[in-house]
Amino acid sequence: MCIRDRSTWGELKIQIMQIFWLLAVAFVFPVFCDEAGATRNYPIAVFHGISDECSSDWILDFVHYLSSELNTYVRCIEIGKGAISTWLMTIEEQGKEACEKLKMDSHYNGDFSIVGLSQGTIISRYVLQKCDMKGTPRRFISVGGPIMGVSALPHCEKGPFCSVVNMGLFDFVYSSLFQTFLAPSAYFRDPRGSGGFNDSGVLLLDLNNEGATRNQTYVKRFLGLDWLVLIKFESDTMVIPKETSWFQAYDTEFNVTPLKSSRFYKEDLLGIRTLDEAKRLYLFSLPGRHLEFNIGDIDNYFVPYLKNWEEETTTEEEPKNRRRRLYTLDNPAEF
Repeated sequence: MCIRDRSTWGELKIQIMQIFWLLAVAFVFPVFCDEAGATRNYPIAVFHGISDECSSDWILDFVHYLSSELNTYVRCIEIGKGAISTWLMTIEEQGKEACEKLKMDSHYNGDFSIVGLSQGTIISRYVLQKCDMKGTPRRFISVGGPIMGVSALPHCEKGPFCSVVNMGLFDFVYSSLFQTFLAPSAYFRDPRGSGGFNDSGVLLLDLNNEGATRNQTYVKRFLGLDWLVLIKFESDTMVIPKETSWFQAYDTEFNVTPLKSSRFYKEDLLGIRTLDEAKRLYLFSLPGRHLEFNIGDIDNYFVPYLKNWEEETTTEEEPKNRRRRLYTLDNPAEF
């Protein structure tokens, strides 16, 4: 007959219980906290600009820094074959592929944030406005984005040569050849009267709700954002005019129309006026050229607007970091 040592068995039971509780703390408790959503930051989808790719060093560094600072999942969504596809795939094709890739990544089945860089802001807007998926974009940061279109070739705004080239481009950019084989043609804006952008039928005309038919789904999805952050660069010559990054565009005389004076804002075509009146629109201007930002800029103008602040705020008070607006639309001289 085998007699079990009761003291040894008692110690074994204690060790088993300790292991059980360690497993519970390691796996069950974090899941519970995630569901409660008290401190978890939303996963982030990053879309890079033209001639770039997710494997470039600076994009990898940017993604890693956001992930480490916010302790959340961050992924750069690559489209097609990288840099070459940013030119030769239509924006519509790029947007559809971005949508499908997000659908296949379970991290984006719930609320998530989007950061768009340059042309990546247009892809971001396709996802926000046209992608039907389980998840819902809640924060959108547009960085140096041509979100109101570009009206000149990069680095070629002024001078006799640039004037001739740009005017010639206006006559051909809306042709099927350009629209099929040159991605930026989808957001090229001819500010002249009839026959220009307003009659072009290009994708940006649709995304901006500037066409004859108003898409209320687009408005609803913009108003579903917790907030919208628009960043422009003071010495930007890549997107012309640079104010396009703040939803501003040239008038027929090639003067930048203040946002508050524009039909786009007054008629609230996308809900931007509503977001502004609700203090959910943030406009920042950074020194430097196109996409020239540093760690300090990320800390000041990216991280606070990608972070959840539920534990630090009440319904009557916004988080301190969210109050730092460099500009306000109440200043008509700027807007």
